[in-house]
Amino acid sequence: IWIALPDFPDYNKWGFSMIALNNNIYITGGSRGSQNDTWSTTQSWCFCLKKGVWKSIAPMLKPRTNHASAVLNGEIYAIGGTTMDIVEVECYDPYNDSWCFVSPALKYVSNFAVAGCLGKLYLIGSCAIKYNTLTLQCYNPAVDVWSIIASPFLPKYLSAPRCASLHGVIYLIGDNTKKVYMYDPNANIWQKVQQLHTLHENGGMVPLGNKLFVTGGYWKGMDGDYQVEMEMYDCAKDVWTREGSLPCLWLYHASSSIFMDTSKWRELFQL
Repeated sequence: IWIALPDFPDYNKWGFSMIALNNNIYITGGSRGSQNDTWSTTQSWCFCLKKGVWKSIAPMLKPRTNHASAVLNGEIYAIGGTTMDIVEVECYDPYNDSWCFVSPALKYVSNFAVAGCLGKLYLIGSCAIKYNTLTLQCYNPAVDVWSIIASPFLPKYLSAPRCASLHGVIYLIGDNTKKVYMYDPNANIWQKVQQLHTLHENGGMVPLGNKLFVTGGYWKGMDGDYQVEMEMYDCAKDVWTREGSLPCLWLYHASSSIFMDTSKWRELFQL
């Protein structure tokens, strides 16, 4: 069952990033949405689940579009998406409502995903223009240092990669393949797991409980019907199952997981 929540205030926004922290949802950057055609913004928003409202928070230090965000040690990291030829990174402290710069990544990537795992950030990506093979970079917040990790069986180029951390490992997918990869930071090795049933383009990948959920669309058949579906991955069984269509044909979207009292939210999503 899909339940409707309050709409995001700045509609028509694209190129944003979404992440959950402390059971709230945070959206950073992206275009200016309904107001004008500015390429990117520093805007940051928080959806407070207890109050059921969106509120603006401290803006980022740099405008960002087509960037990524991740949670690590109770803070949010915004990665990339600026006009510089380096991957600039900044960190948000929710308790002080403030952003600060941290060290940029060592290698420039523009086609990437990021996840926090075992106390570190892992940046996986390539240069979209040159279609380079993927590079794995790791950030240690304790010393504010990035490193490039040479790892066996690192996947080849992936279009619009997405990754998520679950049970101390990282799962990785791309828009251009049904293949699913898993990375074990302790063993520093990649391996394939069970493939998805269909492609999931321009969507999200999020852990919830002991499962992974992947959303996204694909063009079905010669008549060009566009389908947006969700699949669930059971890590223990190494099995993907179809969970049906999303309530709306979202072309570009993101996802995050929170825990909520559904008795307070009774309105079903209207198709």
